[in-house]
Amino acid sequence: MPNSSGKNQYQNGNITNEDILHAALFQYAKERLPLQQQLTRLKKELNYDIKLTKLKQLNKAFNFPTVRKPPPAEVSTQLVLLALAEDVGGCKGIGGIRDKLKDRRWMIPRGRTKLDEFVIYWNNHTIHSQPEKLMPPGTTPRHIYTCPEEWGAESLAIPLQTNEQDEADVEHEIQELCNSLDMPRSEAFHWVDEDYDPTAQLLYQQLGSPPITALSAWDLFMAMLPALQDMYGEE
Repeated sequence: MPNSSGKNQYQNGNITNEDILHAALFQYAKERLPLQQQLTRLKKELNYDIKLTKLKQLNKAFNFPTVRKPPPAEVSTQLVLLALAEDVGGCKGIGGIRDKLKDRRWMIPRGRTKLDEFVIYWNNHTIHSQPEKLMPPGTTPRHIYTCPEEWGAESLAIPLQTNEQDEADVEHEIQELCNSLDMPRSEAFHWVDEDYDPTAQLLYQQLGSPPITALSAWDLFMAMLPALQDMYGEE
């Protein structure tokens, strides 16, 4: 087991639970974070302030994946999902995806995709530079959420209590709120008005009714936007 005390002249916190440290470093491996961003996350999430040399020692001691060995199944899944997302035309089969990952020196023993793991992929994928968007490139959505101050932002999240009684109280309040709504469920979850809905459906059909996914939804909306602006005005 690696020595996580990291004692030196710096005040670097105290990690008494190796499992917590292992879980954190494994998460960073899934995100493929650069070492400097791993150091930032360790300090932010675990109050563990160490130097680069110590981080390399920990990653080696915990036996995290390198180009010389296959990564764990969970990491393999993320890599496969990322390669599939880049295959816009959907032309590559399992063999093609495996070859693409092999070219990047990731040896995946088998290809696996699960739609219910897309959220994991998305939170851990690296954001690429896009001139028309404001998202900071070169990191992951999870890292931005965890360390917003790196980009001059701040977290406005409201911490939730985690004990069982508080969870029961929140669940009870939500149920009471739902029961107090003076409208059917279908109306409460109808996000657009009755005039807009058929118009949007018509424009969607004119585009060929393409599949709507997390990766395609924004581009699909932008394709519909000029016609919507003609109908409803610029706003």
